[in-house]
Amino acid sequence: MQYGAIISPIGDGVTADGAKRWFLCEGCRSIFDTYLSVDNRPIRCPRCHGLVSRVSAIPPSPEGSARQCEVKHASTRVTRIICLATSRKCSGRCIAGKTLGSESFGAVWVRPVSGRPSHEISDQERRYANGHAVKLLEILDVPCLYAQPDRHQSENILIDDRCCWTYRGTATSGLVTRCVDEPEPLWTTGYSTLHGRNDRVPEHLLDPGKGSLRFIALNGLTLDAGPKAPQFGNQKFVVRASFDYAGSCYTLDVTDPIWESECCRRGQGRFSLGPVLACISLGTLWEGYAYKLVASIIEPSMTTR
Repeated sequence: MQYGAIISPIGDGVTADGAKRWFLCEGCRSIFDTYLSVDNRPIRCPRCHGLVSRVSAIPPSPEGSARQCEVKHASTRVTRIICLATSRKCSGRCIAGKTLGSESFGAVWVRPVSGRPSHEISDQERRYANGHAVKLLEILDVPCLYAQPDRHQSENILIDDRCCWTYRGTATSGLVTRCVDEPEPLWTTGYSTLHGRNDRVPEHLLDPGKGSLRFIALNGLTLDAGPKAPQFGNQKFVVRASFDYAGSCYTLDVTDPIWESECCRRGQGRFSLGPVLACISLGTLWEGYAYKLVASIIEPSMTTR
């Protein structure tokens, strides 16, 4: 079956031959595989656990050049999100947000990614038709092609870089608060770098089912700005955030460009913030670990009523 073709609802024309099939959930856009049962029992998405009433056939391998060639067969799909992070990544940004959701289907994470190996979104790709760049807490429509999970980053969706993104407004404080996740430890704890605390997860403990994004409420945090590792001759200016959350202490690198700029303006030192919301991202693998990053820090004054 050609990529992007829609097959019939479960129980209505789907051949239950016991063969393995790859599916794209039309609700949360996650890819999964399953064997169709002989009696055509409904299929549940392993991520959102909702019934998959309509599914799309997906080729089995997302690796290599074969996957890149599939873009010409895919249909553009618009995904509306609240932007909760515009994090610095390589030469571009890592954009992440949540869908608006509904009473029957809650908001889910979406991370628009490019077709480049490091997946960052370029400055040009994150602009609206009027030339303005996407900002934190804006509501926007992102033209996407298909889900493209990368190991533990199950939220990734490949953008259609031929289309502009569309501004739909700015989220109110109430809407932003609804996006906050239930408190729980930030993935696996107990693994730290020299200057961090509980800031990384070894590859063998990564779980795609737990995703790679969290939006959390904090009573406060402390920012430390200065050289990355002066004892080893690394004078690169970095910002780290320290906070307590769900019974654990964390010290994580900050990749929020707004706060990086603010700390550069203030200079080397330490200062504290009161209650904030923060997007925590579990980055791509590097030397056997995925590192936890503070992708955004949102003070109450940054939201509108």
